[in-house]
Amino acid sequence: MKRFSWTLITILLTYASVEAQKVKYKDLYPLLDSRQYELAIPLLKSFLAESKTIDHPNGNFQLATYYELQTLDQDILKNSVEMTLYADSAVAAYQKTLTVLTEKVVSKRNHEYN
Repeated sequence: MKRFSWTLITILLTYASVEAQKVKYKDLYPLLDSRQYELAIPLLKSFLAESKTIDHPNGNFQLATYYELQTLDQDILKNSVEMTLYADSAVAAYQKTLTVLTEKVVSKRNHEYN
């Protein structure tokens, strides 16, 4: 019985620590809103890497916006390869946003704000 209880406690503590490490968009949004991309982008990428949140329209849109800003910061003559990579990533993220942004999501957000 002792062994079972220790095993159960270990499993529960492991689950609690894993659950506590998950990134939530509501915690991530203040960083994105204040444009602290150095802190926000690694968290946003880990947020979008999870299977439940891979189709999050706001997260994909924020990632696309970051890539667009990185594209605009590059010098086309000196860093044409980096600029092309950022531009391609921005286009891919914007396309992903358009595919996951449905009328249902838009009407839900409009209903929340009205």
